[in-house]
Amino acid sequence: MCQMYHINGKRKKDSAKLICEALVSLSKNKDFDDITISEISNVSTISRNTIYRLFDTKEDILNYILNEHM
Repeated sequence: MCQMYHINGKRKKDSAKLICEALVSLSKNKDFDDITISEISNVSTISRNTIYRLFDTKEDILNYILNEHM
């Protein structure tokens, strides 16, 4: 499966960081499959539209986190 995220420029990287932090935070209390984009949006304070502009799927957020830490 091809990863699809669209992160270029400081502003998008800053938003991506907040989104990633929200996903990690939510995953401490919830299974990954049970986390929704709406919850990520609420915790990160980034709109759903922006999340979908940066990432095609929730799995892409996870892939981005892994790639940034490798």
